[in-house]
Amino acid sequence: MKVAARAYTEAWLTNEPDAVMGTFVSEPVLSPSGLPYLVGKQAARDFWWPADAPPATVTQFELEELEADGSGDIGYVRGTYTLVFDYEGETYTNLGKSLQILRKNPGEGWRVSHYFWNDLPPAEEP
Repeated sequence: MKVAARAYTEAWLTNEPDAVMGTFVSEPVLSPSGLPYLVGKQAARDFWWPADAPPATVTQFELEELEADGSGDIGYVRGTYTLVFDYEGETYTNLGKSLQILRKNPGEGWRVSHYFWNDLPPAEEP
């Protein structure tokens, strides 16, 4: 399961939508921070890569797995992340927490079926 969670973050570093979408089941459910649920791959594509917006370039994506467990064909990975990306000439850093629910698909291995994330406030300077 941890391998599947890492594959998701590594796919973002390719900056290829098909690589990211390949880490999901056919009809994933996403729960972005502060937004309604997004259901299905097309909803995910429209959210992350809107047709009328310039592309973002992910330059860093690190996941710290705090807990991973499961039974049978269902598992989960709970963690925190750091995401750094460039968009329209600016660099943005997001810190957050996430929960990936994974399903083991025959012939495909583990894929993300549900992905929940929330941005956290930046750490305060000492």
